[in-house]
Amino acid sequence: RMILDTDSIFNPSLSHNMILAQQVHHALLNAIGFSDFPLSIGRYFKTAEKIGGDFWVAFQQMGKRNAWSDSGAGIITLETEPTQDVMIGIGDVSGHGIPAALIMALSVGMINQLSHQPIAELMTAYNRDLVRQLGGLPTTYVTCVLACISVETKQLAYVRAGHPPIVILRHQMAHVLEQGGTFLGMYDDEQYEAHVVELKSGDRLIIYSDGVTEAVDPISNTPYGIHGLIHFFQETRGVSPQDATAQFAASREAWGMPLDDQTLLLIDIP
Repeated sequence: RMILDTDSIFNPSLSHNMILAQQVHHALLNAIGFSDFPLSIGRYFKTAEKIGGDFWVAFQQMGKRNAWSDSGAGIITLETEPTQDVMIGIGDVSGHGIPAALIMALSVGMINQLSHQPIAELMTAYNRDLVRQLGGLPTTYVTCVLACISVETKQLAYVRAGHPPIVILRHQMAHVLEQGGTFLGMYDDEQYEAHVVELKSGDRLIIYSDGVTEAVDPISNTPYGIHGLIHFFQETRGVSPQDATAQFAASREAWGMPLDDQTLLLIDIP
């Protein structure tokens, strides 16, 4: 049975604009070179429509920290050495289609502009700017989670704004990081707090949007859920994040088009 897109037939410019918007969406997602980061990162996304409102952000923050140095002559001095933190996260704009994609693009620009700030201040400022820009629009909001990973100290600081929790897989255990605040874009005085967790070499982090876990398994006809997500990536611990997310994408092909955008990042801690 053929389904005709009558809007595109009677308004060819609409189809052209949709294609252009889709290309911009994919360009924003693919602009991040994850291979340049000091972490192994796999990624997956699938939109419910031709374009979507899910997005990810990632950038490296260079800084300095104090460290004791032994000169070898019995003299110990306090010096500064460079640090390299990776800030990474996922956002989810309410709704679908071009309006959600426009807010997604606006969000990516806002977060990148604020990327020099610590993540709690970043999320607070992003929310405030979002309210100023979208305050007149009806029931538009964004959920987001940001994580700052210190590769040297194996420390994770995260801020969660109404978004599904980060999962840490450690051996056969799963740690769900549930602390967080409310969604973004509604209250301009909302203050967000960073929560700190110690990581270990070999940990695997799962960051995802709710479209991943709320999708309905066509075989059991039940929501996939966080338990399904944890089970899948526990079963693929022996492969790289890139191969594991490729396997996840292949497993979702049989599910057909999703009802909501699906976005996922898989990160291994060296």
